[in-house]
Amino acid sequence: MRFSFDYRYTDTVARDYYFAVMMDRKNGDYGRVFFDMKNSTTNWQTFDTLFLTPEIRSVNDQLKFFVWNPNRVNFEAKNLQIHVLEHKN
Repeated sequence: MRFSFDYRYTDTVARDYYFAVMMDRKNGDYGRVFFDMKNSTTNWQTFDTLFLTPEIRSVNDQLKFFVWNPNRVNFEAKNLQIHVLEHKN
């Protein structure tokens, strides 16, 4: 899968921010990956990454993604695009 979006922060203090992607199921998540998001400016930036989904354990499992912002700093996001890529043999 490919995720891309534009984002900017209203706070210029350098802090840690992550884009998190994982598969979610009743008894916990799996295939969890955190991608670092740079925060060096209040200008718009583009985040673009690939996520290789793990082997799905159940048809009821769900894809979960979010921005982990442990410092709760305000930010804006726009132009979210999700592309599902298919493996070719």
